[in-house]
Amino acid sequence: MNFALDMPLNAFIDNFAKSNNCRNESFTQDINNLVLSHLEPVKNMVYANTGIPSKNKNYEIIRELNSIGLFEFPVTNKIVSSSLGISPNTVYKHLRSLNSKD
Repeated sequence: MNFALDMPLNAFIDNFAKSNNCRNESFTQDINNLVLSHLEPVKNMVYANTGIPSKNKNYEIIRELNSIGLFEFPVTNKIVSSSLGISPNTVYKHLRSLNSKD
């Protein structure tokens, strides 16, 4: 390999240390706070969208949460269902519907 050595060493090293696909990760001790911190913005976004019919709002919320992988935690179903005022079985029904489309 050939390298241009007319650059400062720190600039040379920075080229190897760059990472363009960094994701912000958050670690929490309380799963409830994690789920609710993702649920509230998604609920606000879906409820504000007038293009989504009222009967599909819960489905869209569950779809968004599933797309970010929040349902990998077993307790998420209970937290989401109680927050949305629906049964856990309804959440499972929507998740099965989403998984069958994939």
